Amino acid sequence: MKTSTLIPALFIYCLIIPQASFGQMEKFDIIQHTPPKGWTKTVKEGAIVYSVMNKRTNAFCIMTLYASAASAGSPQIDFANKWDEFVVKPFKAVGNPKTETQSTPEGWQATVGGAQIELDGGIKAATILTNFSGFGKTASVLVIFNDESYLAEVTTLIDNIKLDKTSRTIQNNPGRKIQKDPFPDKPGYQPQKPLAGALLESITMADLVGTWDQGAASVTTYVDSSSGDYSHTDTTFYSESYTIKPDGTFDHRFQGRTANHTVREADSGTIVLSGGNILVKFDRGTTYRYQFISFMTLPNNGALLSLVHIGENENLYGPDWMTLECGHGSGYIHCAGGEEWTRRTQ
Repeated sequence: MKTSTLIPALFIYCLIIPQASFGQMEKFDIIQHTPPKGWTKTVKEGAIVYSVMNKRTNAFCIMTLYASAASAGSPQIDFANKWDEFVVKPFKAVGNPKTETQSTPEGWQATVGGAQIELDGGIKAATILTNFSGFGKTASVLVIFNDESYLAEVTTLIDNIKLDKTSRTIQNNPGRKIQKDPFPDKPGYQPQKPLAGALLESITMADLVGTWDQGAASVTTYVDSSSGDYSHTDTTFYSESYTIKPDGTFDHRFQGRTANHTVREADSGTIVLSGGNILVKFDRGTTYRYQFISFMTLPNNGALLSLVHIGENENLYGPDWMTLECGHGSGYIHCAGGEEWTRRTQ
């Protein structure tokens, strides 16, 4: 059985434009498909699994159709999120596979990537993830197999998939835990406004893929101390963006202005997730350490990341500090002295 030759072949079939379907179609969530004949069907929460095995040769194939979720607004981000969830975590596969994206006639973006993996017991196999993005949704088909004899049936199922643009998704974040409101209303504290989105209990590098913006501005008006007449106004602002890639590397852009002086800078570096820390390591040698506070997914398919900058040798802030200094009086988590990064929608 050869798995090393499967990846190139699957890139070909996964990007074929869908053709007219044949046989009896079934619908799962937004996915209309024709089940492969003779395969075992298993229904799980948020997924349907089709599997087949040749007991004589030990050849096997497993195809999993995952329920749709809200799209991050970018086919590349959607693929990176699902690749991390379905492949990297369970199989310790590479985190940044080569991908190709192609549009379907119906307007969906199909992104495919694959890798060699090792299953329990040292079994070698190939895995391919095909991720469809569009119309505010994303849906996935994961294929794991160790013999190319199943390639024709896999091709047939993928080629004839039809996706419903209008159906509601079954679940917003399959497999992801949603955090309860960490800062509910309390007597004596500022009233909280309803959160604008859902808080994820934890994040991965795949959640950070995309372009993030943050900044601040202030306007100071000066008057003559003796006459009280207007003297001048000084405007100070800065804005910066981080474009984070699936492998954790980023490109950074900064622009600031104060006292009629403008500064523009560009740099690059690497993001490292470590416990409750998010380390921003610039190639020039500077490292910024942030404490992760919250990650909110937004209805417009964007996201908001709340952070607090802490010193290199400082301890992370505890629950008592956050109760006093953090809240969502404006509908998103903000801490005194903290930063909010907003991911652009694409």
